[in-house]
Amino acid sequence: MTDNHFIYTNLLDFELDLVGLTARFNLVWLHTDEPQKLPSLFKKHPVLAIRSFVDPFHLDWKWKDRKRGNYLVMTDEQTGSLPNIPNGKQKKISFSELDDYGISDKTIVFMLLQQRQCFVQHGVFANPHPFSRLIVALPNWRKQNKQRTLEVELTKNSVLKLVGRTYTEKKVTSDDKWSFQVEKATECIYPSDRGEERGLVQVNRGKRQFVDFLSITEENAFFDTKVGVIYELMSWLRTSRFEDCFKSMPSLRPYPLTHYTKTRKEQNKDLTDEIISGKTIFVYADKDLVSQHLAKKITNAINMSRINIAARYSEKKQLGLNIQVVRDVRDSPDKVDGYQKNQGMSVIQHITVENFGKNEEQTLSDLQVDFLQKDKAMIKILQELVIKQDIALRTLRMVPKDELEYLTPYSFYYLNWDTSKKKAKSEWKVTIGCLKIDINGGMEFKTSHLSFLNSNSESLDELQQVGATIIQQYRNKYYQVLGVVRLNQTLYVVCNTSLMTLPAVKDIHKQLVLANPRRLVSRTQLLETAVKLRLDKKYTDDQSKLIFLLENIADEKLSVAQLLIEIKSARMNWKMKILSEFNKSVHSKLGFWLNPSLRSKNNQEYWNGFKGSGLLSINGLPHYFVATNLPLKKNYRKAIRLKRIDVIGDSDMRDDEQVKLHFADFQRMMQVNFVRNGQSTVIPFPLKYLREYLTEYEES
Repeated sequence: MTDNHFIYTNLLDFELDLVGLTARFNLVWLHTDEPQKLPSLFKKHPVLAIRSFVDPFHLDWKWKDRKRGNYLVMTDEQTGSLPNIPNGKQKKISFSELDDYGISDKTIVFMLLQQRQCFVQHGVFANPHPFSRLIVALPNWRKQNKQRTLEVELTKNSVLKLVGRTYTEKKVTSDDKWSFQVEKATECIYPSDRGEERGLVQVNRGKRQFVDFLSITEENAFFDTKVGVIYELMSWLRTSRFEDCFKSMPSLRPYPLTHYTKTRKEQNKDLTDEIISGKTIFVYADKDLVSQHLAKKITNAINMSRINIAARYSEKKQLGLNIQVVRDVRDSPDKVDGYQKNQGMSVIQHITVENFGKNEEQTLSDLQVDFLQKDKAMIKILQELVIKQDIALRTLRMVPKDELEYLTPYSFYYLNWDTSKKKAKSEWKVTIGCLKIDINGGMEFKTSHLSFLNSNSESLDELQQVGATIIQQYRNKYYQVLGVVRLNQTLYVVCNTSLMTLPAVKDIHKQLVLANPRRLVSRTQLLETAVKLRLDKKYTDDQSKLIFLLENIADEKLSVAQLLIEIKSARMNWKMKILSEFNKSVHSKLGFWLNPSLRSKNNQEYWNGFKGSGLLSINGLPHYFVATNLPLKKNYRKAIRLKRIDVIGDSDMRDDEQVKLHFADFQRMMQVNFVRNGQSTVIPFPLKYLREYLTEYEES
């Protein structure tokens, strides 16, 4: 069922107006070997370092120089050509010629984004220098000399991506100011409030820095998140200054859901307790003293938990269920990887020492294991052990036998890609595994191996043919493939994407503006509003308590934040009927919110991509999301990602129509209790078993 539900994503929908752009701007291609001589030019105009292009100057390039010294400059219509540039070349390019030079519409939109060199309203700055990427940062993301930033990217598919990066600050002298290789986007320069140039040099390249996805506690917190930055960027593009540049203004278009389940179907009781009850778990560690100490504490914690299991400290792994406590190889004194593999009926779940303790300064006695006495934390460890034991037994015990029948028509495939950059591509190998589940829960695993480059031999068996098909289809994007589900002769390939679900950001921001905690309000007006409330007699005492509270506030003018403190001190909360009605009345009569109630039932349409799971079609391609089943939160650290399902087969039906026919089964495979401890998993659960099998058993 869909009931006209829809979701927003970070896919930008727009259409350029080439005539309007030509009337407003000129586009100049610039090549120079001495960018250090052009700082005034780079600061005056939006400039983008270009890496991939069709050479407009027909130069005799050396490959290593091809990506350096090439810039696209956007000037206003009156400026025309740029001044003569020593040792440089320039060429004016018409907007209608973009395709001829390998420049996409997305590049032009990106340059319009670059024109916002300083986000004054919320203290955001964007680097105005000639990089191939747009760097956005907030001052309160700074810690000592480290600066968290977001790199903004608009992909060729019009996906607006924001990736967290960390930069460390250094002072820039006149000698080294332009020594940075800016085209590589590894470093950036920005003007400091202290009147001197300071540089931000990227550290931990390849390691992403975490920036919260969303906060709805208040407006300022909202703008400190990725969703807030997306809203700022979209608001900038949609201003009147660019209305003649687009036939269709950039927007985050809502996509209707073709299949949507807001809550999970009723699940049978989690079978973990029944399977594990009465068993003994052996806890052991390597020779490291910290690991051994923690293993003993974990043993005691398990024995003190309410789950009917026993734990025994051991010197080594035993037959049955084991927990191994290890040090992260990076922190291990001898830098040795101590992780042991499952072997036969000895199954092992690993716990890393670094996961315990709140900070680096904690001593041995501070290692915390109290959370293991909580049922959810302990059950998650036990679920992992049962899954590994099921693989060893080749029997699926976590799904009730009366729910196995729907799985039997399907086969599941998972590919391990041995594509290390240290090896030549001719040495790259692919391991493909297949899992088939029968009506009794029996699991049949098969594996085979293929060459990454030479996978089209006619002598391949059926399993290898499936692997060869996937390799050929995804040779240049193999990292996207999460797994394959097969029904008859059709392959459904589950792929990662850069898409994520977004709430209704415009509506949410509007509500947050109306709930500004710094807003000054009149005590008299609030009191009059409280007195005029008409409620059932059973709420009379609560109303009297609210009136008494307002009468005894000393100041006539107070902020909303001060009022909220007074309400909390009176031991009243927003779940109370009196405060709910008071909040609504203040909004209707005074025009602002005391509590925005963004998560209330009346605003559920803001959050369709944050609850349940659903299927949608984007440009004819089926995508789905799996969100939490828990109540909505005020803060989200991570985004909810969309997965794409590609269809490989001979059917005349469209891909999205084929997937819609079977999505109820796929959804059922993800609505299980035992992969994410009561939460739905984001890919069909048999792929989890297959991945574990390939990792633990095929490698050993």
